[in-house]
Amino acid sequence: LIKIKKPVDWVKPEKVVYRAYCSKTGLIKNNNCKGTRYDLYIINTNIPFCSYHREYKVYVCKNNENLLANKNCSEEFKKLKIFYDPDDIPKNYCNCDGLFTEVKLIAPSSVLVETPVILEVQTDFKIGDTLEFDINGEKTFVTSPPLKMMWYPTRSGKYYVSIYLWSFDGVLKGKTGKEINVVEPVKNSLIIINPTKPKLFDKVTALLMDAPNNTFSVIVFINDEMKGVLLEEPYSFVFEVSKKGKYKIVYKVYDLYGETILTLYKEFTVN
Repeated sequence: LIKIKKPVDWVKPEKVVYRAYCSKTGLIKNNNCKGTRYDLYIINTNIPFCSYHREYKVYVCKNNENLLANKNCSEEFKKLKIFYDPDDIPKNYCNCDGLFTEVKLIAPSSVLVETPVILEVQTDFKIGDTLEFDINGEKTFVTSPPLKMMWYPTRSGKYYVSIYLWSFDGVLKGKTGKEINVVEPVKNSLIIINPTKPKLFDKVTALLMDAPNNTFSVIVFINDEMKGVLLEEPYSFVFEVSKKGKYKIVYKVYDLYGETILTLYKEFTVN
């Protein structure tokens, strides 16, 4: 007969401990290892630390970090990124050769408020590409021809239209941009004075007639010296004719955003 011994629980020796190992390499885990498994370790056994998971500094495309920057990428279009697992480093390169695909924006340099504007782009547009219109942060995307968009500016000011051409996999292929100045329709604004022919020691009242609709403030100059700031219609300013000679009144008209709308002049002579 075979005599079967009763199993005995294993007693871990004092020199044997549990330690964290890298689940990918089987070496002692370092702080950069992703996966962990715990296993027995005999104290003073020479098992090296994992060197597979460490800092890998590579340049990637700033517009798509899933692509490596190639040797032709300028500093503007690449960034340094740190990887801790070489398997995570992208295998493909971006196509930033010199400066991408040519993109041309056809648009006016100046337009009127609330007037429809056609922004048209000419470029080598491929199936799957996306065209991005960015007007002062407001974005519109076009995914198929015609490469146009209609824009309705609602207030005056300076706008910058940026155009980006993206490939189907998110790579920037080309870009361009243009500044467009949006202005209010011009009125026949003018300065009138009362009395119309001032004399010495007269008090003269200057008024702004037909001020632009978007007028916010008017700065008054008399003989190149600033005399006041006007914030309400009729933008009148009163001054005294204190001496003989030529007088030049200048009204500089500004909108809410500090942009100059127009500059008006009025001259008279006191003998």
